[in-house]
Amino acid sequence: MKNIFKALLLLFTACNVSAQQKEQVSAEEFEKLASPVEAQLLDVRRPDEFEEGHIKNAKLADWQNETQFKQKVAQLDKTKPVYVYCKAGIRGSKAQDWLTKNGFTRVINLQGGIDAWKEAGKPVTKEP
Repeated sequence: MKNIFKALLLLFTACNVSAQQKEQVSAEEFEKLASPVEAQLLDVRRPDEFEEGHIKNAKLADWQNETQFKQKVAQLDKTKPVYVYCKAGIRGSKAQDWLTKNGFTRVINLQGGIDAWKEAGKPVTKEP
C-alpha cells in the first residue's frame, strides 16, 4: 500500500511539472512553426517597437496596455497554437503565462525575443 501511494505521488508530481513547463523555442524553430499565414502570431511589444520592425504577419497585442492586449487576444482561437514574442523574452514569457492561464491550449514563446530573431539573421518588416 505504501509503495502504491509513493507511485501515485510520483506520477502526480511528474504530470504537474510537465504541465507547468513553458514552451520556448529558438528563432529557427519559431520561424518553422509560425510561418504559415494563418498562424496566430502575437508581438507583445509597444506600438513604437512594433513600427520599428516586426515578424511578418504578426499582430500587435501590447502587453503593457492591458485593455488593448485583452481585446486583441479575444479575437484568437484558444484551441490553436499562439506564437508570442517581445523584445528580449520577458514580456513574451509573461504574456505566455497569462494566455495559458486563460485557456489557450498551446502558447509558444520566442526565446530571446525579436533580438534573438534578428541575431539569427531572420527578416523583419515594417508593413502593418
